[in-house]
Amino acid sequence: MANVLTEKFQSLSLFSRIFIITTVTILFTLACIALINRIFHLAGIPYTYVWLVLVPIGIAFVIAYLAAKFVEREVNFPIRQFIDSAKEIARGNFDHKINVRGSQEMLQLARIFNYMTIELKRIYDININQIIREKIKTEAILRNIADGVIVSGPFDEVLLLNDIVETWFNVKEKDILGCSLAFFIPELKPLLEKTKQSFGNEILLEEIETEPDDPVSNIVLAAHASKVLDQGDLIGIVIVLRNITKEKQIDKMKTELVSVVAHELRSPLTSIAGFSEVLKDPEMPPARRKEFMDIIHYESGRLADMIDKFLNISRIESGQTVMNKIPIDIASTIASVVSINATLAQKKNITVKLNIQERMPFVNADPDLIGQVILNLFSNAIKYSREDSTVTLRAEWIDEEIKISVEDMGFGISKENMKNLFQKFFRAKDDKRIKSIEGTGLGLAFVKEIVQQHGGKIHVESEWGKGSTFSFTLPAGIQTSDKFEVRLTASAR
Repeated sequence: MANVLTEKFQSLSLFSRIFIITTVTILFTLACIALINRIFHLAGIPYTYVWLVLVPIGIAFVIAYLAAKFVEREVNFPIRQFIDSAKEIARGNFDHKINVRGSQEMLQLARIFNYMTIELKRIYDININQIIREKIKTEAILRNIADGVIVSGPFDEVLLLNDIVETWFNVKEKDILGCSLAFFIPELKPLLEKTKQSFGNEILLEEIETEPDDPVSNIVLAAHASKVLDQGDLIGIVIVLRNITKEKQIDKMKTELVSVVAHELRSPLTSIAGFSEVLKDPEMPPARRKEFMDIIHYESGRLADMIDKFLNISRIESGQTVMNKIPIDIASTIASVVSINATLAQKKNITVKLNIQERMPFVNADPDLIGQVILNLFSNAIKYSREDSTVTLRAEWIDEEIKISVEDMGFGISKENMKNLFQKFFRAKDDKRIKSIEGTGLGLAFVKEIVQQHGGKIHVESEWGKGSTFSFTLPAGIQTSDKFEVRLTASAR
């Protein structure tokens, strides 16, 4: 009971407490006077003495009241102003100033309070600016790292994603904020569920293959997910995505390499071993023996050619090939390649057309390597063309480049295979007739490396069932010989 009364008394205003204390004191005094008066009466003392006591007490009562009002005005009111000002500052209004009238002590306290407000504002501004800088820095890091970052809320709603994720999935962050991550990338749904059911800050890893909207190709992602907890409550999930498509492709290529090498090496080696065994027969007719020896010679040449191509690509990729670049006449190079390998076309009764622009400048290139590029494209065009069709070779001077094209009327290439066309050991398998044609899948990879080493670009256009056109460009040569200068001058006219 005493504690309750104490709390209620302390909750009263300063004036009320002073007034109550003063009043209680006066009443206690009056009670004492009444008691004394009774004693005086019983003792026969005159009442004059009582009034001499009561009048000063009344005056003291008035003085006590005035003192309480004074204390309220000088102490309680300024304190109330300080309280109101503190509330304003707590709301973030650091421009609020306190204006107090009163004693020197109160005025000094007000000045200190206002100075404290100014310092708080300065520190607040510093902290806010620092937070903003850190936020900008963090966002810049998140947006520019090579890995994808997605942050979702406790209900799988998208809260943040960085630029690389926008690129992969052809979306904008502002368009999908608040949307369901499981709807945005359905392949992540099992990982989200496992992450929610995991214990503590365990990081889960899952490999997903997804097909974004309007994709260049499917992408394979390694997804790392972990929970974000606040006092044990789930407030979000952070997912880091790493694009491992190339690693998967390399693994696949390694597997295919073993398969291709095993198959391609086994075929000629089997022929060589088989016919060598047959040649041991001393009674074999000479004509038959010559036929088998020709087969062995052909298969050994094919085997050596495949090994040479593979080694050449490896040397070019590693930068070990030394190029002997000189000004060459690309028209003469094309004509020479076609002339030497004319029998390739004759076997299938294919017509070869040359459409070479006159008075083209020379190109600064390695004649042997560029000759191999043209030969690879020409032999491929013959190999994959139908009988009695046409293969056209073109060369033209466009701006600062020489463009060479080889057009065939063959099987064509599907869009699905176009993106992998220049990878090592890749062979299109759109048609069973293509599968039956011998090849290692190294030729176009070799062509691409040589063209790029010469500062050029290679391009292919194809329509399935109608044929293909392979084109590559080389920078037009600089004036390094008198012959070149004469041709360039003639062209300029």
